Amino acid sequence: MSSKPSHPEHVHSIRWTGRVLATLCFLLLAFMFAFEGLPNIFRHGAAEALRSLALVVTLVGFVLGWFWELVGGVLVVGGMILFYIFSLLGAGGLPRSPYFLALLVPGVLFLVSWFEVRRHTKAA
Repeated sequence: MSSKPSHPEHVHSIRWTGRVLATLCFLLLAFMFAFEGLPNIFRHGAAEALRSLALVVTLVGFVLGWFWELVGGVLVVGGMILFYIFSLLGAGGLPRSPYFLALLVPGVLFLVSWFEVRRHTKAA
């Protein structure tokens, strides 16, 4: 008999959807960094470097979310919030592409999964 608590099916679905999306988003960002490289802060400025740093925080959150949903979710959501703040302050506006906003989805799913596990554990 397993010592792990059994969670409702929707919790497993949320968790695995977040993991799959995080993997896809990680590959997309890693591909972008691999082919575009990190920005040269002397050529592009500090704002671009800070935006890239925020995306690196998001990348780390995608990986850690596989093991620790709360940590991964906070890093993904926090990294993307910082990305938008640095975009607003540095570029004078928000990115027009909706794809950056889509990077929030795995982080939100990690957080929802974490909260659902806690809620189900307390109810049991």
